[in-house]
Amino acid sequence: MRLQQDLAGVMILCLDERSMVGTVVFGWIEFMLRMGMNMGANSEKEYGGLPILVLFGDDGQLPPVNATRLFSSKAQSSNAGQVGQLMYSKIKDCIFLTEVVRQKGQACSTCSQKWHQPGALCDRLGSFLRKLWYSRSAIGKELGPVNETDMDWLREREQHRLSEGEAARFNSEFSLFLHPKVEDVMQENRGQLKVQSNKGIAVVKCLSKDCGPCVKRNMKKGKGEYEFGQMPRKTFLCKGAPVMMTTNLCTEWGLFNGSMGTVVDIYFAGGRKPSRDGKEHPDVIFVDMPAYCGPEVIPGHPHLVPIGPKEFKELCGHECSRVQFPFRMCWAITVHKAQGMTIGCQQQMKAARVHLGASDTDKWAAGAAFVQLSRVSEIGALCFEGPVDLDRFTMWSAGKQAVASEDGRLYEMHQKTLENEPWLVNEAGFELMVNEYFQQSG
Repeated sequence: MRLQQDLAGVMILCLDERSMVGTVVFGWIEFMLRMGMNMGANSEKEYGGLPILVLFGDDGQLPPVNATRLFSSKAQSSNAGQVGQLMYSKIKDCIFLTEVVRQKGQACSTCSQKWHQPGALCDRLGSFLRKLWYSRSAIGKELGPVNETDMDWLREREQHRLSEGEAARFNSEFSLFLHPKVEDVMQENRGQLKVQSNKGIAVVKCLSKDCGPCVKRNMKKGKGEYEFGQMPRKTFLCKGAPVMMTTNLCTEWGLFNGSMGTVVDIYFAGGRKPSRDGKEHPDVIFVDMPAYCGPEVIPGHPHLVPIGPKEFKELCGHECSRVQFPFRMCWAITVHKAQGMTIGCQQQMKAARVHLGASDTDKWAAGAAFVQLSRVSEIGALCFEGPVDLDRFTMWSAGKQAVASEDGRLYEMHQKTLENEPWLVNEAGFELMVNEYFQQSG
């Protein structure tokens, strides 16, 4: 069995972005570990006898989509959800990581002199993010609430307040637009396509080739861009367009869900040409992928990758499928797509232009503003499209209150863990413990 083969010899399983994992998914993970660990011999043991399971993440970020948070007390309707909820509640060890790596203090020439001296180290963004979440919980009341002074500082990054030269950075090919709503992201991407078309650059439409009732049912629901298998119904492409992978094509070579690149060429073989209805697919699209680390396909161009249409098959019994190119335009992306991304001078994307959305955004996407602001490594890589209002950060939805309560519970668990097992925060002690376990297990 492939699952058992893949899990052979696994000692530690690390699960990142915990906030986006729901109870049902976590329940299925536990079930698959029971079936896969030790060739299924320990199916009666929790997690199949997996020695160490580590969950990383910040519940202050976005919650799972159409799913229940791991710490929710809401009754679960499915067996998988019940198992996931139970197994999460059984976790007894917790360590709070306090160092903000992405927003470490660095020399800043962006803030005005009323905040600090020009070129001085600036950690204000990291401090603001900590205040944004922890000031409402028992572990961070000393930080105080977000206030108008914080807003004055953020408003300096409103696009209309920037100099012409600095504002141009946020409309360049190295800048991303982040918005909570799919509709606004689609509108921005199509607007950028029009700009390219007006320059005389040909735009190619690719309509997916669909088969089966599940695809049609998904389209009737009208979800986003009618995605199926994380691939949209329609994809528009042109030379120079930034694109983001939507599937794991070849993770070991850097072609994974979320990796980004730029379209270099669109190739039709045998004299074929693109059609207006989009049914005529290119044979391959050549994409420059900076993260690509596989074999050099075209000599002298180590990151140029030819990518053809990919078929996704649903395990539904109807043989439903979609054939489409496994990426989408990404002049703009949703906040959900941005979670886990880092934007800054040392990254592929250098700057982020964000729209915070309406004041009620946290009712359906709690943590969206936190994710938008925390993607950048320093405040100079961020600008706001639209006004920055205090209400956008002080509206305290039920979802945020639940997160604050969970943070308090985890912090109490953190203190008990330090008392009972202090070696967990000692690198040498942790390494010694792991090595001893490996020696004992052979």
